[in-house]
Amino acid sequence: MGSELNGSRAPQPASALPSATAVIGAAAVGLALLMAAWVGASDQRDSADQMTWLNLGVAGVLVTAGVCGTWVLQGRRAVEHRLAVVLSGADEIVLDDIAEAAGPERLATAARMTRYHLPDCLLLAGKAVSFETRAAHEQAGLQPCEMCSP
Repeated sequence: MGSELNGSRAPQPASALPSATAVIGAAAVGLALLMAAWVGASDQRDSADQMTWLNLGVAGVLVTAGVCGTWVLQGRRAVEHRLAVVLSGADEIVLDDIAEAAGPERLATAARMTRYHLPDCLLLAGKAVSFETRAAHEQAGLQPCEMCSP
C-alpha cells in the first residue's frame, strides 16, 4: 500500500528456504565424496593417479559449499524481504490517517499504556488506540509521551 503511493515497487517475497533435511543430505553427499576421494587417493603412489581422486574431493567440497552457501543466501534474502516490509512505510500512512481522523485536540493511548500520545506517534503503531482529551488522560493518571511530546 505504502509503496504504491511513493512510486516504488513492493518488495518481492523471498523464495522458500530448502528444508534442513535437504541441506543436511546434500552436505552428507559432499562429505561422502570427500571421504571417498581421501581413501581412493591414499591407495595411489603416483601423483597422476591421485588427480582423479583429487577432482572427486574438489567436487565434494563444491557440492557442500554450494548447498550451504545457497541456504545462507536464501536466508539473507528472507531477512532483507522482512526488513523491507517493516520499513516500507505502510504504517506511516495508517498513522497519518488516524491523525487526520482524531483531530488536533484529541490525544491517543492504547490498553495498558501509562502515557498518552499524539495520534501519529510511532509508539502507537499497530495498536488499537482510543482518543480522549488531555484532561481526560491526566485525570486517568496518564503522563505525556516523552517521544512525541503531546
